[in-house]
Amino acid sequence: MIKYSLLCLRNKDPKKILATIIRDTEGLSWNHVEILRHDTETGEKISYGAVSPKSRKIPLAELLKNYDIEFEIPLDVKEDSRICDLKLETLLGKLYSKFEVFLIWLSMIFKCGLNWLPYVKLNLIAELICTELVGEFFIDCCHIDLKKSQEMLSLTDVWSIVIANRPNIL
Repeated sequence: MIKYSLLCLRNKDPKKILATIIRDTEGLSWNHVEILRHDTETGEKISYGAVSPKSRKIPLAELLKNYDIEFEIPLDVKEDSRICDLKLETLLGKLYSKFEVFLIWLSMIFKCGLNWLPYVKLNLIAELICTELVGEFFIDCCHIDLKKSQEMLSLTDVWSIVIANRPNIL
């Protein structure tokens, strides 16, 4: 059986300035999200994430060399694992979009003047950030309506979506 979880992660390297800025701006204890695929029959755990320079999949043991898990939240997947695996595979090798991170940061800092920004379609997965990869998985595999562009999801948005769709999880 294949199970999927949302990983909320904290980068271990204090020199990662962008990670620190994201964490401080969001006011969270973590600064990155990924989708974990767990094959319960083989025990294999692979994490899918959008990082610089390109989105990738990595064994969980390798991921844990650079990140600490703050939360692992089981996802209510509505699709067959073959469809979910295909979705995740199509998101691999995409360039990391620092521009999207910058726009999300702007929208958080200047909330009042940028109300239109969450609805902008920027590059339609030509480039990704971690929250966008997770948002794509939420839409296609969990059938969650995000209420905004997945390209403009902040970490706080991802957390709110998970809590709204899995209220008894914590």
